[in-house]
Amino acid sequence: MADAAYQIVTLKRALGRHGVVCRMRAERGSVRVDIFWIPPRIKRNMRPFSSAMPLALMQDLTGKGFAPVDDVPIDGLFKTGIVAASFASDGAEAATLARAVIETHGLAQSDRLVAWAPSPAERGIRAA
Repeated sequence: MADAAYQIVTLKRALGRHGVVCRMRAERGSVRVDIFWIPPRIKRNMRPFSSAMPLALMQDLTGKGFAPVDDVPIDGLFKTGIVAASFASDGAEAATLARAVIETHGLAQSDRLVAWAPSPAERGIRAA
């Protein structure tokens, strides 16, 4: 749990600097891109929520063959106000395509400030 708490603290710091943080990782033969952001605090019905989402980035990923994934990349994330979306692809050039999309949006170095905790799959591999 301490790993997740420290990860969230460093993620908030990185979001303060970049606005959006992208994390790319390889998992079980596929490439996964996690996108994190904090929606602006505004009065209800003043502006649609979709305008606060990194929509262009998500559309570019889906246009390159990445499909949305329906799980939360970090436990306890939504209690902090951070929103996440994940996309995965098992295509041969998925890593190259993901890097290109992330760089196009100026987020190539956005994840460097975060102390990423190992994923459950990585923890299982290390325990074995």
